[in-house]
Amino acid sequence: MTGQTSAGSAFLPHPLYPEAGAPLATVINPQPLIRSGRNWTLWAGPIVSVLILAVAVHQFSGLDRHSLWALMPTSPFFWLIFLAYYTAGPVSEWVIFRRLWTIPASGFDALLRKLVSNEILLGYLGEVYFYAWARRSAAIKAAPFGALKDVTILSALVGNVVTLAMLAIAMPLFEALPNVGRHWEVGGSILFMLGTSLIAMVLRNKLFALPRIDLWFVAAIHLLRIIATTVLAATMWHMLLPSVDVSTWIMLGTLRQLISRLPMLPNKDVVFAAMAAFLIGQDSEIVSAMALMATLIPVTPLQQNCTLFWCTATMRGAFVDPGGDLPVLKRAAAQHGVTIEKLLVTHGHIDHCGQAGVLARDLGVPIEGPHEEDRFWIDRLAEDGKRWNVPGESFEPDRWLLDGDQVTVGNLTLDVLHCPGHTPGHVVFHHAPSQLAIVGDVLFKGSIGRTDFPRGNHQDLIDAITGKLWPLGGQTAFVPGHGEMSNFAYERRTNPYVADSVLG
Repeated sequence: MTGQTSAGSAFLPHPLYPEAGAPLATVINPQPLIRSGRNWTLWAGPIVSVLILAVAVHQFSGLDRHSLWALMPTSPFFWLIFLAYYTAGPVSEWVIFRRLWTIPASGFDALLRKLVSNEILLGYLGEVYFYAWARRSAAIKAAPFGALKDVTILSALVGNVVTLAMLAIAMPLFEALPNVGRHWEVGGSILFMLGTSLIAMVLRNKLFALPRIDLWFVAAIHLLRIIATTVLAATMWHMLLPSVDVSTWIMLGTLRQLISRLPMLPNKDVVFAAMAAFLIGQDSEIVSAMALMATLIPVTPLQQNCTLFWCTATMRGAFVDPGGDLPVLKRAAAQHGVTIEKLLVTHGHIDHCGQAGVLARDLGVPIEGPHEEDRFWIDRLAEDGKRWNVPGESFEPDRWLLDGDQVTVGNLTLDVLHCPGHTPGHVVFHHAPSQLAIVGDVLFKGSIGRTDFPRGNHQDLIDAITGKLWPLGGQTAFVPGHGEMSNFAYERRTNPYVADSVLG
């Protein structure tokens, strides 16, 4: 029963129990705020959308669009599955709020905007948007915040329950992995999820506003969404790599979901790759594609790209061209949980190997590379260091490399290509399964290495690029000694020095 006083105070229905009432003094009426905000929301949404589109266009402008397009699936069935996968969240929430609030069909668009806002703009900003939409558009007489809160909390709780169930099954995998099973982060993640879930259950009478039957309905829909997205993702992966059966993809998808939900576990991609390798074997096509992980660390005032790469199965790795900033390099290896096995050098210039000898002594590891034709550059590192104001110290590699040699790191094997021109002893490291080449100063995005240094040779450099690198395949991505990564196909089309149209 509602009443109205002469002062305008009212007794409004409780959001869930209409028979109960409360004075207006204790209930916030958001209508004036909503009305005042309608004007700015009309133009704020389109402006944000335009800004997001502009940022996306800018990010994609530097990519090789031809190679990117070539990688896109062509099957219409794939894109239908992708659409179902992406909209699974909004669809499940529409089903939920259709029951709770009887929202119209237009509510799906609002839920889709909610998803985009959370993913692109700011986490839970979408909930704020959907709350405002529900107040304006849905046939709700009372504030919907309580139901929205319950749905969000239940989503997290169901995710925690699923994660804990999967973790109970997968725990032997964690225990068997090097540098993973012994970390406290797994135990900390378990305690965190248990703690938050138990608090929610203990305080459920105060925390939840929905009736119990609705709570069970919402939880069931969230569970079905998790199952559906796992199966849909596995189907898409199977279409991209049909040699791997759907059941294996479902297993890997479940594993990936488990790892992504452990809040305190670092290097989630590394852990997933290691567990996948352990679970399905090193010879799998999937594992081969994930066998190598790498990160770039710019060092020295010349911003040389030192590459830290490692074997995901053993977590043993190497630095390629550790020219300086040794504390930074050591921290990077520790952060990724990588045990450095050796140092690799592409050529003898100060920014690429000035402190390789020092780091090798500190870590107690060997140095492999470059080709012995670069000995004269390594012998003058101390002199060049004074000239460039970069610390430099000569060293003797434990192994000089030749064209056709191989280097091993963990379970990885990389091919060695002798590519003179920038320096006479320059080498390139190529990991065929990953389609990755570490090319030093032979080739850059939009440029090539200088050949005006002592014993440099322009024609030798062109011959090395066209005769050694191009045959590796256009999809091969490469790490240059400076600047951004690229791939050979893009350079063959656009590089002003070695594009096919330039060389004829």
